[in-house]
Amino acid sequence: MRLFHNVPEKMLFAANALLSAWINFFGKKPLKANEILVVKIDEIGDMVSATPVFKLLKERFPHSQITLLCKPVCKTFMQYNPHVNTIICSEKEWQKKFDLVVELRGTRRTLLKSFRYMPSYRLDRGTVRFKYRSKSGNLSDRETNFLVVKPLIGDVKLPLPDFFSSPQDKVFVEDFVNNKHLQQFAIIHATSNQAIKEWSHQRFAELADWFIEKYGFKVVFIGAQTEFTRTEALIQQMKNSADNFAGTFTLSQLYEFCKKAAIYVGNDSGPMHIANVAGTPLVGLFGPVPRGVFYPFGNKAIVIHPQTNDRTGESPMSNISVAEVKSAVQKLIG
Repeated sequence: MRLFHNVPEKMLFAANALLSAWINFFGKKPLKANEILVVKIDEIGDMVSATPVFKLLKERFPHSQITLLCKPVCKTFMQYNPHVNTIICSEKEWQKKFDLVVELRGTRRTLLKSFRYMPSYRLDRGTVRFKYRSKSGNLSDRETNFLVVKPLIGDVKLPLPDFFSSPQDKVFVEDFVNNKHLQQFAIIHATSNQAIKEWSHQRFAELADWFIEKYGFKVVFIGAQTEFTRTEALIQQMKNSADNFAGTFTLSQLYEFCKKAAIYVGNDSGPMHIANVAGTPLVGLFGPVPRGVFYPFGNKAIVIHPQTNDRTGESPMSNISVAEVKSAVQKLIG
């Protein structure tokens, strides 16, 4: 099993590990982390798995000011998190020295920023990758994030990922559900930013019709605004009608919307992880990704992840049958 996806990433991890070791060797002790920077330049699902880190850091350093450096799309996800004080979305906004830098997923530019604004202490993902390389294929992303901060946090129980919305989001979704007369409904997310991670749209259409005919559910499709047209084309393959809400919700509104759903079925994606945190019964469909690393947690989630056929190169998503997904749904909701 390969430890890293590619050589540039391996080199970046190594450089981060060496820099942290050098800084921490000469760092001041005990550490007074009044200003903390967490670097997490990643996608929505990855940010979900990292949310326990912010809670743990705030508990360890209750008077600290925590700044998050992330992608703009994740700012809308983290803006109501009480464990984060400031959010920046560009390396250019990093213009000062922090007491502690926690690199959960950085870039070459953020590595250079650590050189320029040398922190008193530094933790990084690369160090964990090397230290636990024999187990790296079996660690979930949530476990990896925890191991990054464990040297400062200690042996504590790892909290579950969390999500925070605003009162306005709750009111918006409550009114939306009432106006659309959504009493019992199923959420389907059939698209992805990578085609290889998508289940067949024809099979999604068949599943959606089954929800309507067997359970009497309304079926709603979600996704980004850029996925609206493709989602509409999928709905046209159905025998029954369904609603296309792609582009309707912000991430925090989607969280509140998922709370009200009877079931969620979707590809491995950010919305799936949001539904998981919302406590929605869900079936996650996984394809060409490492096994176990990005799975949802809890007994309300069922993962379907077929083996990759290395000989033919066939996408494992095509090995997921409609019957298999129906069976998983019935285990969750009867």
